[in-house]
Amino acid sequence: MGHPDGASLNLLDVFVKFKACINGDSVLLPEYCEAYTEVSKLLMYFGNLFYFVTSDVSHKISELRALYAADTVNYKSVEQMVFYEEKQNEHLPVKKWRCTGCRTLLRLHRALLFVIDLMLEVCRVSSTGIFTHLIVAECRTCSSPILSLDLLVLLDTGFIDSQVWLARI
Repeated sequence: MGHPDGASLNLLDVFVKFKACINGDSVLLPEYCEAYTEVSKLLMYFGNLFYFVTSDVSHKISELRALYAADTVNYKSVEQMVFYEEKQNEHLPVKKWRCTGCRTLLRLHRALLFVIDLMLEVCRVSSTGIFTHLIVAECRTCSSPILSLDLLVLLDTGFIDSQVWLARI
């Protein structure tokens, strides 16, 4: 798959990079960020329609990389990160807990689940009219508000041409 901005999604790279994340029972955080960066190239195919999702995912990956750069021991793997952040909070009241890496990773997964659900619906639907309504429905039911209300209204009323959007995927 090619993209006009030069980002190219390579499914073999996605597989290889996610496989490289696994180290025994651990998931290595830097390698995970590399794999997720490859997956995030898919979001670029959505263009401006999903700009906020693309931007948020890029920001979250950068946050995880920054945590690792600041502390390569405690952020080497997902498991080590969870253990470290849990230890940091064990004597604090719940309202003062800081789970920056864990929360960031969770948000990345929510964005990925949103994209997976949307793609499953796109593959299931043949009519572009129904396709537009599925986009709106999926955006409204996702766990966090990814698209603005204005964009949802434009999609729902047909001001955004679903044929053009579908051709960009």
